[in-house]
Amino acid sequence: MQKYGGISRYFANLNRGLNTAAGVSSRIATLCSENEYLANEPLLSGALGKRLLPASKDGQYKWNRRYSRWNVKLGNYDVFHPTYYDPYFIKHIRKPFVVTIHDMIYELYPQLFDHTAQDIIARKKLLMDKASAVIAISEHTKSDVLKFYP
Repeated sequence: MQKYGGISRYFANLNRGLNTAAGVSSRIATLCSENEYLANEPLLSGALGKRLLPASKDGQYKWNRRYSRWNVKLGNYDVFHPTYYDPYFIKHIRKPFVVTIHDMIYELYPQLFDHTAQDIIARKKLLMDKASAVIAISEHTKSDVLKFYP
């Protein structure tokens, strides 16, 4: 959904790094993206993507989510790693998944956000509860996670 951003860069670098490891392969299960970190990925980008998929970000997000859910249902992977706190795949997943927690900003400062913060908090907690493993990007984030979800 973003052209640039920390989470986008994290997943692009993780994908690239995994694909350089012997005996490991990684794939970003999305149809299209305007994200600069994915510019070299074999996605439906550019003119082809614009002709085949909706022009709106919401429309692209929905098609990307459908495609990812389809890939989860196929089960042609060992570990699934969602890019954000959207549990669209939960009822379809039959293999391990890992979730990365980037920060606990919504939990630490709920007064700074509108009502959508509570939805994000609930989805994040659901994914942490169901995940085979949780990655915190730093010791500080780990401490915050344990403060809210011991």
